[in-house]
Amino acid sequence: GGNDARLCSPDGSALENTSLQVGPNNGLRNVAIWLTKPRKIPDDPKWIHEEYQAKRDAVLSGKDAFDQKNCVFLSPMFAMRSTQKVELLNSDSMLHNTKIEGDPGGGASGANSGISGGGKVLYEPVGFSNQPFKVSCSIHGWMQSWMLVRPNPFFAVSDLNGGFEIAHLPAGIDMEFRVSHEGKFLGSDVTATVDGEPLTIKSGRLKLSGIEPNSVIELTFKLDAKNYE
Repeated sequence: GGNDARLCSPDGSALENTSLQVGPNNGLRNVAIWLTKPRKIPDDPKWIHEEYQAKRDAVLSGKDAFDQKNCVFLSPMFAMRSTQKVELLNSDSMLHNTKIEGDPGGGASGANSGISGGGKVLYEPVGFSNQPFKVSCSIHGWMQSWMLVRPNPFFAVSDLNGGFEIAHLPAGIDMEFRVSHEGKFLGSDVTATVDGEPLTIKSGRLKLSGIEPNSVIELTFKLDAKNYE
């Protein structure tokens, strides 16, 4: 309502979705990239590094929580593992109703949580999702975010410089990744390179053949700004 709008925007500026964030060097924030093939990764130290194993059942809280402030979701693209739980925080003084759609394809739980000002509730996805799904606020219609829940730790979300890192990938196997921004898969309008060599990306899918042990590869995407005009 009008009163909430005054609290959310004291200076009267327009209240809007903030998921399109371009950094000072034209980096695009909130792009999700995740491993889709092989579909099943054994939950096994040979495959999953001890650094990931340590966080397997973590409760994501504090700066790692899913928060909202000034009627904006602070993580326009939020990613977590299906074995983890996350605190849904409300850093505003008013009531928010955080609606998590859940599912796309892997049984990730939906949720519909009224969270009073300064409050928090715990979200446990149980299942995963094959692609990001929407999070919204039933009270403030302009609030929207995306959430990705994966059954393994091989995913990342780009920062304001457009950078991301996926560490400790298993070596020597063929892999496929998907790439998405604002719920849309990036496709033929994107140029991708691996260590400077061109890579084909179709419907947000890109294939990488076996990575050498203990190697670092540089994966670069370039998007046409016309897509966002």
